[in-house]
Amino acid sequence: MDRKRRKISILLAVIILLSFLAYNSKAEDNYIIGEEDVLDIFVWNNPDLSRKVTVRPDGMISLPLVNDVKAKGLTPMALRNVLIKKLSEFVETLDLTV
Repeated sequence: MDRKRRKISILLAVIILLSFLAYNSKAEDNYIIGEEDVLDIFVWNNPDLSRKVTVRPDGMISLPLVNDVKAKGLTPMALRNVLIKKLSEFVETLDLTV
């Protein structure tokens, strides 16, 4: 009986964890970047391009190679796509997260 309870407890914990992760993922998908937001831009295998940036009052962020990019009003995924497009002119293989 104890073994069965333990399995059920573990299963419940996993279900709760997965539902929490799914909720957070949806919240991030809907998040709109605003002024003074601090964004962590990570370019895989390219530490010179990876950095923490703050969205300026004009809605822009500054990054090497692409200079100013509008971030305000975009979701993190939309900004990621813009940055990949702009940086792909300079970097061949590109994987980026915001």
